[in-house]
Amino acid sequence: MSATDQGGEGVTDGGAMSEGVGDDSTQSSMRAYSTDEITVEWRAERCIHSGNCARSLPRVFNPRRRPWVDVSAAEADAIESAVRRCPSGALAFVRHGGTPSEGR
Repeated sequence: MSATDQGGEGVTDGGAMSEGVGDDSTQSSMRAYSTDEITVEWRAERCIHSGNCARSLPRVFNPRRRPWVDVSAAEADAIESAVRRCPSGALAFVRHGGTPSEGR
């Protein structure tokens, strides 16, 4: 598992790289957590702390742990399902060999 502050795998947001794009007031603070099968991205500025991710897959999403996302703790399909429950779009995923998808 790795956590980075850089986008990767060609992940885009609105056609531009998601990391550090925009004027000073809209800087993204995306973090990425990866395995060979899936990358989960988290954008703190979008997070409304609904807790849907932690309730649906607590072994992967644990806000009391650092890093709080452990993508090695479950299968990629289960992680994808949990990310899709994110109501704000703060969580997104990329299936390696696939296209980026938002949690909504």
